[in-house]
Amino acid sequence: MNEPAREPACATPDRLATLVDAVTWIRANRTEAVKMIADKFKITPAEANGTYETLVSMFNKDGRLPPKIARGYLDLLRQERSVPADIDPQKFLDFSMLPGGR
Repeated sequence: MNEPAREPACATPDRLATLVDAVTWIRANRTEAVKMIADKFKITPAEANGTYETLVSMFNKDGRLPPKIARGYLDLLRQERSVPADIDPQKFLDFSMLPGGR
């Protein structure tokens, strides 16, 4: 029996909007977010605070992936695969499905 084609989980505007909303909530509710991180991963508040900082630093306020972060991902990928040094991540980023990008 053939499975119906599925849309990639991260490829719908509604899901991207939900992610942006979640990050917005996390930014607006730092104390509660840090406590949730500490409780979920059973780490100290200081460790949870560091995790919070890492998490929010990965996202711009509008959900776009900062070019510096994209270049960092490419650097990590180069450790595993052959990726040309002159690739411009800006050529591969599509923000049209983000809220406000439509």
